[in-house]
Amino acid sequence: MSDNAHTYTSRALFVVMVSGLVALAISAALYLLDLPHDGYVFLSGMIAVLSVGAVSALCREGGAKLEDALPLLAGIAFFVWVAWRTFNK
Repeated sequence: MSDNAHTYTSRALFVVMVSGLVALAISAALYLLDLPHDGYVFLSGMIAVLSVGAVSALCREGGAKLEDALPLLAGIAFFVWVAWRTFNK
């Protein structure tokens, strides 16, 4: 039973990660094409990617380590900076 739960969790994390990456790609394409966008696509993509990273790090055997925490913190800091710049125009 535990192996099935692990498989379903891995599949769910994969789907959320792919969805987040697609949202970020759409946001980047809209930005590069200079088309109007409100930033919510970027926001949802970053939340998806960072949450999958956090869940994956916490679910790993032995728990999260420093090499997991530093990229996540850097990603969160970058996300906050870009979101602040996007919504304060």
